[in-house]
Amino acid sequence: MVELNHQQIEADFSKHTISRSPIIKNCFAIVATLTFGKTNDDGKIQYGSALRHRNVEICPHGAFAQYFFSLFHHQNITFSNFSSCCDWYDLYLFSNATGDGSIIYSEQAKIYKQVLRYCGVHSSKSTHINKKNAINMVTNEGVSEDQQRQVRRWDSDRIGGCYLSDLPIDATKVLAGLLLDLVELKKECPESFIWPLNIFGNDLYKDYKERLSFAIAANDKKFKMNQHLEALLPEVAAAMKTGFDSMNAMLNIAQSQNQSTLDAVKKIEAENRTMLADSFLQISNMLR
Repeated sequence: MVELNHQQIEADFSKHTISRSPIIKNCFAIVATLTFGKTNDDGKIQYGSALRHRNVEICPHGAFAQYFFSLFHHQNITFSNFSSCCDWYDLYLFSNATGDGSIIYSEQAKIYKQVLRYCGVHSSKSTHINKKNAINMVTNEGVSEDQQRQVRRWDSDRIGGCYLSDLPIDATKVLAGLLLDLVELKKECPESFIWPLNIFGNDLYKDYKERLSFAIAANDKKFKMNQHLEALLPEVAAAMKTGFDSMNAMLNIAQSQNQSTLDAVKKIEAENRTMLADSFLQISNMLR
């Protein structure tokens, strides 16, 4: 099954699955349970999670969809039977080169370094480069310290492991951006090996593509409007503050000038009174 835009659609885009249900549904998260990570010395249950990403080039859901599509439709690996738990206990999400075990760290690190070298990226991190960028992003977006620690998987107590979901929801949403999938990815990566397959040329997919493109455009317009408002509001607030500061300064100057004028009038009045008193005194002396 390949999930396209929050709706499970069979790989052949069967009309029964796509039928008349809404094209956009609730948002799903990929959740990974880790019980023996290299930094987990106490056997605590730890979690990793990811939503669909607005940028299709870094969307984890899209990456998994392409990975599975490649396995079962390009490499023609036999699809496994999931009728009972025991049917998939011995399956590996990321297998080694021979397929009889999970990928080991040295193989993973080698692949990471090859990809980074191909993309011209120079970093002191290889397998942890994504985690480093994620922490920087959630920190810049003001996510709480508790949820930052969950993203880092630095603590996961017994209550969180047994009774709570223990997923950093706010941090996960910040790291996403939401929406998009293969329809948009084709615009960004038209040279991908999967597009020549017949499945992406039939009428059912074309109809899905048209309806999804319309939905994305409508949602993107709202998203951009919100972005503009978020960018504009601080500017408006700053302009209003500058205006109020200028008005206060002008009022203070006027008050200061008025006070100076009042002081000058009082001084002249006092001088006139003194002169008048002196004049009366002189006249009195002359009349004696």
